[in-house]
Amino acid sequence: WYGDHRDLHLSLRRQRQMCIRDRLSPTKLSLIAYIIPWSDLLIVPRAEIPITYGLIIPPKAEAIVYGLKSRAIDSDPFSAPPANLYSFEEDGSSFTNFGALTLGGSSIDADGLAINNLGNLFGFRLTASGSTLISINPGISEINPIGSLLSGRQIRGAVFENNDLWVIDSNNNEVLRINPNDGTIIGIPQQLTLNGSPYNLSSTSDIAVDTNNLFYLISSSSLLSLNITTAELSFINTIGTSGYAGATFSDNGNDDSLFLYDISFRDDIFETDVNTLTTNILFNNIIPQFNSGRGDLAAIVTINTPQALSLIHISEPTRLGMISYAVFCLK
Repeated sequence: WYGDHRDLHLSLRRQRQMCIRDRLSPTKLSLIAYIIPWSDLLIVPRAEIPITYGLIIPPKAEAIVYGLKSRAIDSDPFSAPPANLYSFEEDGSSFTNFGALTLGGSSIDADGLAINNLGNLFGFRLTASGSTLISINPGISEINPIGSLLSGRQIRGAVFENNDLWVIDSNNNEVLRINPNDGTIIGIPQQLTLNGSPYNLSSTSDIAVDTNNLFYLISSSSLLSLNITTAELSFINTIGTSGYAGATFSDNGNDDSLFLYDISFRDDIFETDVNTLTTNILFNNIIPQFNSGRGDLAAIVTINTPQALSLIHISEPTRLGMISYAVFCLK
């Protein structure tokens, strides 16, 4: 039939109502109506060949931030088992507590969380004797040690730049490059300096890399830039009065957006603009079963699986002027 645009709009509303009417549980469906020229369709008599229609929604990239929270103690090194692994999405949703990391069934203390380009999660088991590189599988509490103990070192921050794993040692105030395959030190550790003088690193500290491969260091409430070649620090600013034990950038969000984990007061997670220092709280008092000793953050960009939609209704062609249209409903 022929008609003006008001007739077409009325017909489209009726077709949408048919989509909803024909479903048993419309509240559980996501219905999408598509209007395309009928001339673009291949018309096959229904009685001859059954046709299956589908639509693929393009994948979406989003970042998942992983973190560690260990239990507080009153003496050095100020952290002890358990160390719980958790995650959340960069928009401040979907917080998940995976529970305590274990080795041989016993909980451990851990810090220095980092994720490589393949999405493999690493950290460091901390003991009174030193630190050991570990691999972590979210959802599985048991960790896998990699290599031997780094004696006398307390690895409190770690980050991957491409395939290079860089860490900071709060016991010796050094930055090191670690082989992620065997946990050994590559090259010579370098002393951290600020204005040419040795820098005393807080045990509440972390290292992070932004999307431009610029290194940052957070030490308590001080934000500094780091020349990874010379280990020279440059003071940027103070962020509040908190002690931040974890810091990470997201490759998917705002280039200047730094996620921070505060362990001094309420064990909160913040998102901070490194230029304006504007701070937005994402989570209050995470994992409240125990007070935080130390902790860490690391982020990885994930790609959602493409979503397939199936055709549940197709209208008869509707003509407006010289163009014919059809309405499709998909779920």
